[in-house]
Amino acid sequence: MKVKARKAVDKNGDTQAAPLAAEVKLRKLIQLANTIKREVDTLRLNMLIPPFSIKNKFDFTKGIDLAHEVRGLEVALITHALLCTHGNQAAAAKLLGLKYTTLNQKLKHFDISPVKLKARLWKR
Repeated sequence: MKVKARKAVDKNGDTQAAPLAAEVKLRKLIQLANTIKREVDTLRLNMLIPPFSIKNKFDFTKGIDLAHEVRGLEVALITHALLCTHGNQAAAAKLLGLKYTTLNQKLKHFDISPVKLKARLWKR
């Protein structure tokens, strides 16, 4: 990052390059704050949505309801994509490989609210 030197006028009226240490420090602090915010968001997301695992989840001796399991996985994937994109439906649709209208239809069908998901993310 290149910082342009500004001209300052001292008490004698002479112009000289003013030190920009404060501006450089401020920019670095802003970058650090943005990095911390991204990390906090990632940690919150990881606390909300556990990693997917189907190992030992099903008891095949009793049989399973495939439609119910597929619905649960679909809701989990849509929810995770929306949380990853902070509720941005267009970005979530792209992440899931869906058209925006298809994702919107699924949100209505499964009664998923991106606004409520964002609130849930920031509640922690």
